[in-house]
Amino acid sequence: MKHNILSVLNLLLGFSLIVTSVVSYAASDTARLNELISKIDQDDDLDALSVTEKEAALDYLLKEKAKRPDDSTWSDKQLLQLAHEPTIQRYAERMKLGFFGNGEVGSSRQPRMIEFCENSLMKKEPVVPAGGSDVPAMSESLGTAEFVLRITQDAREMPGETRVWAQRLKRLIEQNLEYVPSPKGRRIAEESRLIVRNWFTENKAALQAREFAKVKPGALHTLQKEAEPPALGEEPRNVLASATPTPTPNIPPPETKTTGKIQGGYWAFAILGLCIALLAAGIYLSVRSNRSK
Repeated sequence: MKHNILSVLNLLLGFSLIVTSVVSYAASDTARLNELISKIDQDDDLDALSVTEKEAALDYLLKEKAKRPDDSTWSDKQLLQLAHEPTIQRYAERMKLGFFGNGEVGSSRQPRMIEFCENSLMKKEPVVPAGGSDVPAMSESLGTAEFVLRITQDAREMPGETRVWAQRLKRLIEQNLEYVPSPKGRRIAEESRLIVRNWFTENKAALQAREFAKVKPGALHTLQKEAEPPALGEEPRNVLASATPTPTPNIPPPETKTTGKIQGGYWAFAILGLCIALLAAGIYLSVRSNRSK
């Protein structure tokens, strides 16, 4: 009699634990999806998500985008970060014609977009427009060079040294933009554009093959050689290395951890399941006892 009762209790307890485990995992997945939705709604970057999270985010984005037929660019930055092929190709066709969007591509961190900059980058034209302007002078090709450097410095797939090179050269260009270019400003712009063009040519095969880990840094600007002489006993000063933070190393992002709220929910389900199991056992024993009388 006692043996049968213990067997029944063990079966009920095991069943309750299985049920509560399934429910708790479902609650955990729901919580993670809600976190992803929050990141998407806030237009946060998604390139650091795990593979599983990227798949869930992409599925949600495509469903939501279908509900917004009048907002053609909604979530395009994030879709580019997730390497959504139709979105990449849509922007690729525009970029080949010189249209780069309204910031979706530049903030996408997507290195695949670099190869589509070739036409604009190699365009034969003066490095800066002639005459004055109400905005800092920058030709299409120079603007594209700065654009390429921006994606390169942000792309997690690029080697750290390549990202640092792009970051420093981009900063040098920005610091020397002028409304009415001076001879020095024009020379800096011309050399910077040439450096990016040469870099693109040297790394074109790796970019097209999507072997971004093989993309090497480009040349340094000769402005480094024009820095003031160092004081006695000091190392030569690198004017391009001024207080520029090094990009985050290419470390795979960790899996998203469950929060305390999710863990608390797990134990709540476990306790509830145990109570149900004990209640069922009590009912079973009570019925069995009544039958034996």
